[in-house]
Amino acid sequence: MYNSIRILVTGRVQGVGFRPFVSRLANELGLTGWVRNRSGEVEIRLEGTSAALATFQKALVERAPPLARLDPPRTRAMPSAGLQGFSIEPSEAGEGGKVHVPPDYFVCDDCLAEMQTPGERRYRYPFINCTQCGPRYTLIDRLPYDRPNTAMSGFALCPSCRSEYENPQDRRYHAQPLACPLCGPRLAFHYPVRLGMVESMIPASAAIASASDPHPNPNTVELSRHTGRDRRYPVDRDVAPPVIPSVWVPAISAEKTSKNLNSTILNPPSLPLAGHGYLYKSESVRESTPSPLQGEGWDGGRDSLNPGAPPSHRRSTPTLTLPLPGGGDLCRYPCLAGGGQGGGRTLEPCAESSRVALTSSVLPPSQGPFRFAPSPHQGEGAGDEASLAACVKALKEGAIVAVKGVGGYHLLCDANDDEVVKRLRQRKQRPDKPLAVMMPWRGPEGLDGIMTAAQPEPAELELLKSPLRPIVLMKKRTGYPLAEAIAPRLREVGLMLPYSPLHHLLADAFGGPLVATSANVSGEPVLTEGIEVESRLGGIADAFLHHDRPIRRPADDSVFRRIDGQLRAVRLGRGLAPVERELPFELQQPLLALGADLKNTLALGFGQRVVISPHIGDLGSPRSLQVFEQVMADLKTLYGVEPAAVVCDAHPNYHSGRWARSLPIPCHKVHHHHAHASALAGEHGVDTEMLVFTWDGLGFGEDGTIWGGEALLGKPGSWRRVGSLRSFRLLGGERANREPWRCALALCLETGRDWAACPKDSSLLRQAFERGINSPISTSAGRLFDAAAALTGLSQEASFEGQAAMLLEALSEPADKPIELPQKRDTLGLWRTDWGPLVTMLMDDSLGMAERGSLFHASLAQAITAQAEKIRSESGVSRIGLAGGVFQNRLLTEQAVQSLTRRGFQVYLPSEIPTNDAGISFGQIIELAARIGRSPTNMPAVDSCIV
Repeated sequence: MYNSIRILVTGRVQGVGFRPFVSRLANELGLTGWVRNRSGEVEIRLEGTSAALATFQKALVERAPPLARLDPPRTRAMPSAGLQGFSIEPSEAGEGGKVHVPPDYFVCDDCLAEMQTPGERRYRYPFINCTQCGPRYTLIDRLPYDRPNTAMSGFALCPSCRSEYENPQDRRYHAQPLACPLCGPRLAFHYPVRLGMVESMIPASAAIASASDPHPNPNTVELSRHTGRDRRYPVDRDVAPPVIPSVWVPAISAEKTSKNLNSTILNPPSLPLAGHGYLYKSESVRESTPSPLQGEGWDGGRDSLNPGAPPSHRRSTPTLTLPLPGGGDLCRYPCLAGGGQGGGRTLEPCAESSRVALTSSVLPPSQGPFRFAPSPHQGEGAGDEASLAACVKALKEGAIVAVKGVGGYHLLCDANDDEVVKRLRQRKQRPDKPLAVMMPWRGPEGLDGIMTAAQPEPAELELLKSPLRPIVLMKKRTGYPLAEAIAPRLREVGLMLPYSPLHHLLADAFGGPLVATSANVSGEPVLTEGIEVESRLGGIADAFLHHDRPIRRPADDSVFRRIDGQLRAVRLGRGLAPVERELPFELQQPLLALGADLKNTLALGFGQRVVISPHIGDLGSPRSLQVFEQVMADLKTLYGVEPAAVVCDAHPNYHSGRWARSLPIPCHKVHHHHAHASALAGEHGVDTEMLVFTWDGLGFGEDGTIWGGEALLGKPGSWRRVGSLRSFRLLGGERANREPWRCALALCLETGRDWAACPKDSSLLRQAFERGINSPISTSAGRLFDAAAALTGLSQEASFEGQAAMLLEALSEPADKPIELPQKRDTLGLWRTDWGPLVTMLMDDSLGMAERGSLFHASLAQAITAQAEKIRSESGVSRIGLAGGVFQNRLLTEQAVQSLTRRGFQVYLPSEIPTNDAGISFGQIIELAARIGRSPTNMPAVDSCIV
């Protein structure tokens, strides 16, 4: 019998090659009809025999593309329409609530093999992709997911790519990021060098050429690359490049300095030209006209490093004249400005040898983004190879290179060279925080390099190879070959495999492990724009490898750690986020959760869904707040959802809270530790009473003190505090977060002990303690770990959050005989764990440092069980949750789980949602939804802010 049906498929079915799969399957079974995207769902119309339709419906689920995540398809019979053939129809708008935004994917095996095969059209092309791989979240402008709605809209497909894109039998059929060397994104390598007091950007061809004669001659100048390894490069003073404009840079006198260009003239200091080149940056240039990046008349067309940015309205063609002190010979460097595109910016010599002028012309918007012009010393289309070669050469010579990837820039350097890694740390002002390492793909499964540096568990290896391609924290191998400065004094190292074509090419050519840390200012989101990277990280990176595929929003690398036999998310990022979760109830109105100020993520709740953003960072800087607002706007746009209310942390001074209160929609506050507990309950779908230990660094408590070692009993919407740690004062307030010795001193003062080994004069702090001045009361478990590290002599100051606790964990082992800590009920009825006996043990120099650390961990794990038993005896609760950043500590968590399990408790740990503050936004949605009864009638007035 010949029938007609309509199928609606929701879930992750866009950006995964689902429509081409449907088309091939229908043609294989002889069915007629069509398939099309609607926002968030795929609609399929089919006509054919009953047997063929039944086979199709079964295969639709069983043979779906690997990256697809299907909800159960909905099918209904339709009247026959006499459909002929099978086609992919244009996308149309649908219901925003059904939208699923795909994350960024790694390069698939097919594309990787093609990229590595000589003779293939995309041989060694750094941006190869197909329907099963490549960027998604970081290049989508809006849905439905079609090329005009992405950052690739400015790259017109060449005939060959167009043929693949339109061929239903091709694996690149409707692959939206589709590109090739002729029509797609390109690389550009820039190496800042010093010419007297003037810095200039030189093209890849000059960066990889060096003079063989070690002795100075009239045709060479000294170029310092800030790597500590000076070189001399040939400078042609007489012959200009044949076609492309030149940058004229006068040699100037160092003693005749005036204003600093970095902060006054060009901000950012490295002004990209239309093609390969940059306006030089100087330390001794006097301002004569406003900065071209700030003046009203400046236009400059589309930017070579931000090709997706729209051109501004041009009012005039300005000229920037920069008087340079001194004089001297003029040296020419090809800047490749314009690249024969009929527009751009050029530097031209003025009449006076000590002046240069910058003129601007406009590239018509119809011409699309600027293309990086190939070097005049190479053949057409050879720019990528020259840039790759220059980048690898720089890395092998000990340079630090900022490389633009999928979701932002990485800072790369040789992970085997301790001197280079220390230089990176010094420049980035990151003295201790561990650095991630990208290992080259070696061996049949790509893991040979991993095995030389670590002792991974099988599950860790599987996750490394998975489409997520995250950073995985794993145990260092004996004889650890990487630079000790990678993860100083720690037992673990964060490793990852290459995940993009560009990373594969770089890692393979370099031939060894590379540090791959986020290119950012500490705590901020990863940088995505070339101008900003060169401006803000010019003092960190020696060189820059850019490309002209825009990044619409940042996505840092995801991070996982194995705890209690399961790999658990530490940071949500590329390959994983946005994280989409189904709710066991339906929200009547959309909610926007702003998370915490540290490790910030955002969450958008609507219908029966919650979407959690990638890691944003710490909201303590203008850039972090800018990205915070951008990601918020993008989530609303991509999912077509406008929130009816906003929820934020109850802390009165959080940036996110101040931002929430400025919105013209109802504002709710959720206490920090309630959000931690609700995130855990929400992830596991627990809607009955449980006891959750919420241990972290700090959070604003219901009583106005700083919480951090709490036991909350109840369920989302109705948590009550039933247990805690003995309180103590944070001497110096926030300074105690980075100075563990202050926490140690506080414990000693609380228990009446004298700490002779205190590293600083404590007389003023003792007075502050006695008078309660700038010493807020806290129950922070995180600061208790800091105090333990300081009392053992392990760490007196910390350069990053959690450092002291990480060092203490790395030093310690499981202990069989923990110290019993008293459980006392206070005047409020709370069970308090008294940590006092630990202070005596921690100050006992007759015990080794490792022994004291081990006893500390074991005693706190046992104290969790003891407090849980006290509360169970009164409430009957048997479900225990462990939530908060302290439970990223594997030693503490595993010992606590084992102890609780032995006592008959059922224990829950976060897994997909980070246990640290990255999970707060999700918890805020769960908590508020339960509190307001999921009913719009309980929503407060517009200007209210309810706790």
